Amino acid sequence: MIKVLITKSHDQITKVQAKGHSGYAPAGEDIVCAGVSALLQALKLGLEELAGHELGSIEDGFLACPVGPEPKAQFLAQVIELSLSELAKTYPKYLQIERGRG
Repeated sequence: MIKVLITKSHDQITKVQAKGHSGYAPAGEDIVCAGVSALLQALKLGLEELAGHELGSIEDGFLACPVGPEPKAQFLAQVIELSLSELAKTYPKYLQIERGRG
């Protein structure tokens, strides 16, 4: 299962972390993993473009990415949160979204 932790402070997203593999299908055929990976990579690349430098880390089965308070960064993170939440509704055995404070 992929677990995504979205941390918020004062109703702003401050960090997105993900770990695990969905196990929906074999590597290379796993549509859940592919969808989550595409969304998280888009988040990281978009935030890096806005920040002008590399943010967080992404490795096999793990991502940690800070989110700044800028309106564009928050909008991007909210879109990704919404997209991941919809994916989790469709594949609840393979993707879990957790929300924390911090």
